[in-house]
Amino acid sequence: MKKIGLVIMSLLLVISISGCKKKDNTNFRVKIASGIQEIKINNETPFATLDILDDVTVETRMGINKNFVNDYAIVVSLYSYSDMVAVIKKDNKNVDYAIKALDLYIEGGLEQYKDYTEEDEFGKKMYEKFSNPLKEEYKGYQIYIISDDNTKVLNEVKKLMK
Repeated sequence: MKKIGLVIMSLLLVISISGCKKKDNTNFRVKIASGIQEIKINNETPFATLDILDDVTVETRMGINKNFVNDYAIVVSLYSYSDMVAVIKKDNKNVDYAIKALDLYIEGGLEQYKDYTEEDEFGKKMYEKFSNPLKEEYKGYQIYIISDDNTKVLNEVKKLMK
């Protein structure tokens, strides 16, 4: 009888410990971010060469502590300020820190391209992109987009989130 009680207590302990694990949202990240990498604008895939941030790079590149966000998918260049798409679930009380980090990323892009003259078309274009990021809340997610066609990218991201 003691053995049965011990087995039952062991099973309850295993069940309670496994129930306390933090939800793994890798599937959300991969599904959304991979879909973003395939978005076409004018028959080009501007996000195809960008990186999908994981729990390590989201902190080192964007300054977002992985514990401050539950679901997220961020596609960005690791080497320079360029096109970017970020989708962050807003259900964590600390998510405002992540949103502030995205705002700081945008400010960094503006700072990098602010001194480009009219003669530098690339710099001017990038400054305009960073001056007009799309920020929208959708289904409890905050979405940030910096691209050549923010509205089209937003529509594609919404399709991925259905």
